Amino acid sequence: MSAVDTLARTLFGEARGEGKLGMRAVAHVIRNRVRDKRWRDTYAEVCLRSKQFSAWNRRNPQYPLMRDIGLDNATYRIAYAIAAEVMAAESEDVTQGANHYFATSIDPPSWADPVKETVTIQSHRFFKL
Repeated sequence: MSAVDTLARTLFGEARGEGKLGMRAVAHVIRNRVRDKRWRDTYAEVCLRSKQFSAWNRRNPQYPLMRDIGLDNATYRIAYAIAAEVMAAESEDVTQGANHYFATSIDPPSWADPVKETVTIQSHRFFKL
């Protein structure tokens, strides 16, 4: 699996219901982590790091869909295009430098310091920690 494919699958699994802006925001969180040495240094390593992106958790009921998706799916094609744009640095960071996010449908995690919140996009809150 290529780096762009790994990123695109992550966007599809994490934010396909959030539209283009939501997927772009998640892509920027990943790019911001790639650029920050506290995380690993490749897109694939950041995406696949244990317990960072729930779409990659094998027990997640969405995992088989995300794993098996292909370019015949219109939403995946959009995720793939966004992944390529963000990796090529052809897209403005809509998260204002965020490196964490969570869905508003869950209770805030312990790391979610309101002072460090940068933006809310669709149903995700973004943070720069």
